[in-house]
Amino acid sequence: ATLHRSTGHVANQGAGLGAEQEINRSGDVFGDDEIRQAENDAQDQVNQNKEKVAFQQQSAR
Repeated sequence: ATLHRSTGHVANQGAGLGAEQEINRSGDVFGDDEIRQAENDAQDQVNQNKEKVAFQQQSAR
């Protein structure tokens, strides 16, 4: 399935426009809020990892 990040709608690749509209009408599979939350969580994880690495490099000296 393809996730359209801008709208949060999911549609199967190669599916007709009718099927995509059907999915959109039935409600978001992933709402914008869930996507933003997931992106924020991922960014937090990246920042934590960077801090860990920096700390380890300092400790190694």
